[in-house]
Amino acid sequence: MKTFKPSAITLALLTSGLVFTSYPLLAQDSAQNSDQGKQEEAIERIEVRGFSSSLIQSLNQKRFGDTVSEQLSADDLGGLPDVSMADALTRLPGISAVRTGGQAAEINIRGLSGDFVFSTLNGREQVSTSGSRSIE
Repeated sequence: MKTFKPSAITLALLTSGLVFTSYPLLAQDSAQNSDQGKQEEAIERIEVRGFSSSLIQSLNQKRFGDTVSEQLSADDLGGLPDVSMADALTRLPGISAVRTGGQAAEINIRGLSGDFVFSTLNGREQVSTSGSRSIE
């Protein structure tokens, strides 16, 4: 019986074949790890905010109110860069403010002085520290 004695070329081909067949296994492991990393990076936070109900509510308050009125909803106030309620009210049509020290000190509606003006917040009248009905 003849015994097989591998030559140098046979051994080189055999080892290269074994090495190259093991590379896909290593590549597959690293691809799975990188896929997990990509999935963790690819997750984004999407935030949806709705404000249509506040718009509908303010329109209904205007439509069904007994007097002529303008409303600012909480969403409107949150989106404005104003520091006080008086500053936010000056953005409504027909309203102007008397400013002292850079801030709105008194609200005037269509030329009427602050003594004829009052504001409510959730149905309660907002009081002034000046002793008059003006809005500060």
